[in-house]
Amino acid sequence: MKKIKIGAIDFDIEFVPLNSELFGDFSYIDNRIRIEKDLSGPPLVDTVLHEMLHAIWKAGQLKDKKEEEERVVAVTATYLTQIFRDNPQFLTWIKKNLK
Repeated sequence: MKKIKIGAIDFDIEFVPLNSELFGDFSYIDNRIRIEKDLSGPPLVDTVLHEMLHAIWKAGQLKDKKEEEERVVAVTATYLTQIFRDNPQFLTWIKKNLK
């Protein structure tokens, strides 16, 4: 998996060496998610989902830490639905990496 569409933006997913304290990071400006190349299995999937949620937060304009729970959940659910619809290979990738 090298790209994922989140909302209107195609994000590059790069598997690169990061320091041992950092499993992944996200850049909205660079349209990029970086993941530690040595991760595998559930930690890999968890990290990719974590960074995707940062992208949803930014794309969904959930900027205020005082956001109401229902709005955050609604926006997140909508974006996850879109991600699964527009990136069908992503669900296959998740299943493969959780075995």
